[in-house]
Amino acid sequence: MSNAAATVTQASPAHPPIMSVGKITMENLAEFKNCTRRHFAYKAIPAEGQVAQVLFCFDDHSVSAWIAANNEMLIELTFKNFILHLRAEYTAKNTSSEGGQASSLDNIEGLNNWCTAVGHIDDGL
Repeated sequence: MSNAAATVTQASPAHPPIMSVGKITMENLAEFKNCTRRHFAYKAIPAEGQVAQVLFCFDDHSVSAWIAANNEMLIELTFKNFILHLRAEYTAKNTSSEGGQASSLDNIEGLNNWCTAVGHIDDGL
């Protein structure tokens, strides 16, 4: 994965957004999520088909490989949980790849926060 941040492009709401090769950050992930929701609303895509619409929207080969390896599990997720899994997989790696003890501690704290959030999501199901 590139050291530069990935960018999100969307030709129009009729098309899903594309995330370029690069570092996935909280900022570009939020932009991807917003563009994707706009696409879902424009095309009236039901919740059960939303993840399938975005699995091929990533130009980065490492993301595509992660999706391919976890396809059966990912396709069953809600879009919100898919984004949580993507965030946990890639923003945690990007934090720790910057090195240093502080970033490792931030990574652990972030994963703990994510686990807590997922527990709360499951409570509401």
